Amino acid sequence: MSYPSGSSPLSNNHSESAYSANSTGVQPLGWQAALPRPEYQAYERITLEEDCGWYEVYRILPAVYAIYEPGHFQEVISYLILGSERALLWDTGMGIAPIRPLAESLTHLPILAVNSHNHFDHVGGNWEFPEVLGWPGPGSEARAAAGYSREFLLPMMAEDSLAKSLPAGFQTAGYAIRPWHLAALPLKASGCLAGDAALPSPAPSSAAEPTAASSPAAPALAGCLIPSPPPNLPAAAAGLCTGLAFDLGGRRLELLHTPGHTPDSIMLLDAAAGILFTGDTVYPAALYAHFDSSEYGQSSLDVYANTMNSLQSLTPALSCLCCSHNVPLNKPALLRDIAAGFQNILNGQSAGYLDEEGLLRHDFQGFAIITNNR
Repeated sequence: MSYPSGSSPLSNNHSESAYSANSTGVQPLGWQAALPRPEYQAYERITLEEDCGWYEVYRILPAVYAIYEPGHFQEVISYLILGSERALLWDTGMGIAPIRPLAESLTHLPILAVNSHNHFDHVGGNWEFPEVLGWPGPGSEARAAAGYSREFLLPMMAEDSLAKSLPAGFQTAGYAIRPWHLAALPLKASGCLAGDAALPSPAPSSAAEPTAASSPAAPALAGCLIPSPPPNLPAAAAGLCTGLAFDLGGRRLELLHTPGHTPDSIMLLDAAAGILFTGDTVYPAALYAHFDSSEYGQSSLDVYANTMNSLQSLTPALSCLCCSHNVPLNKPALLRDIAAGFQNILNGQSAGYLDEEGLLRHDFQGFAIITNNR
């Protein structure tokens, strides 16, 4: 979930008190004024029939596509990352338009779908794939089995949450996110890997009616999720490494476990290219550290701060951050700034102020942190 940086009080474009009644206090009125975001003028736009007039696709880096949904307040970004042997789809968006045909139109390679975490705006197209890889845990498994209901999603589709027409045939009243097959990533770099006899049988091949279940590992992992000693990283950052990496063929993506926003939050590190795919743990807008519900899971301010303290040590080794909302490419220095913001909160140096939901908002230069009033 995201608070658009272009329309937040951080940029002084809109009044702090002018909120939409449909968005539980995080969507300022007139957020659409930030669109189109000028940052996208720097990237190559790829127009395809499969974008359904909903997605915007940009080639932002060599063999990296940003699949952007500017028509909805969330402005979520999924990524298609290519190697020489396979591709990885980092999240599946809101599910307002099919994402699998779009991804397949961009590459002939087999595609692995991987979730940065299981919030609704990142898992909408999960059901289109026989299985989607994600971090394990009771919350993750329960969410995959349930999907997201029409009742939960209907408030997200209010008129003032949209900036463009919905795809042809999309029925707002029927919008729901179907259950999906969660292929749980191994917690350790031992067992349940390629060649392990304990690998489960393949998931059902029908994307229309997938079986919602989870497994200790997935057939899709064979040959691509490999044991990987931590690359040459600072000791603090190495502690986030799981000892596993996705081998896409000529491109290795280290799997990092980065809890705090949610317990199942992960990141992908392309150490060779200096690219960090951050999910919702890092982006230049409001960061949520207050969740406690079945739909959103449990955030932890202390855990989030520890994760950021580790991540900031990566800054010198990175060329860019690929964030999952608003704009795709951000400077690595953002890691240090956010880590310092969390420390300011924990040290009592930022009191914050109450928003309309009774949450504390802490504003910093270029981002904010939302916490419980404790």
